[in-house]
Amino acid sequence: MSIIAADQAESAEESRESKYQYEREAEGIFRHTGTRWLHERPTINGKRTWRTLETKNLKFAKETYRKRRSAEDRGENPYAEEQGSAADEEKKKAASLVGDALRRYAEDDCPDRNRKTRPPLMLGAEKANVQALLPFWADVDPDDITIALCDKYHDIAVKEVIRGEGDRTVDLRLNTMRNALRWACRCELMKHMPLPEGWPRYHIGSAVHH
Repeated sequence: MSIIAADQAESAEESRESKYQYEREAEGIFRHTGTRWLHERPTINGKRTWRTLETKNLKFAKETYRKRRSAEDRGENPYAEEQGSAADEEKKKAASLVGDALRRYAEDDCPDRNRKTRPPLMLGAEKANVQALLPFWADVDPDDITIALCDKYHDIAVKEVIRGEGDRTVDLRLNTMRNALRWACRCELMKHMPLPEGWPRYHIGSAVHH
């Protein structure tokens, strides 16, 4: 594959994973649909990436955005102060994201609640659900998971279900996410399960448990 083709493939992958994660709020400013924090999309070291604007308030975000652009105009690096501590901070945060839990679960072949290997058909379904969950949930902190956020995911996901019944499909995907989060707790990537009071279910009359 050529360098150009590889770059295009990488760009397409980033676009797909970010499809549901960010909504444009203003010129150069985007809101994460899960956490509601505001971000920008700068190019750092030749690669486009996301940087938090450290607020959920659009007015404050615009001020920070303007300060960073002004620093760049002066030939300064507006992220210099962040980069020193960012690496350590990212290491602390990395394992706490839902995406990390989902990927670890898939990499470990989706063990069941007894840490046993799943039958091939069920294993394939779990891994397919992981891929379906990642675009929306990858950058969400488990502590930010709420019933309202699950409702938002449901409203988006049911519109895209091609095969099967939408509500039932969402229930199965969220069950996979619970399995992944439980596995993350066992792997010490997380300390506790989100929504201890219970997760929403959308399929009427559904009483299937895995």
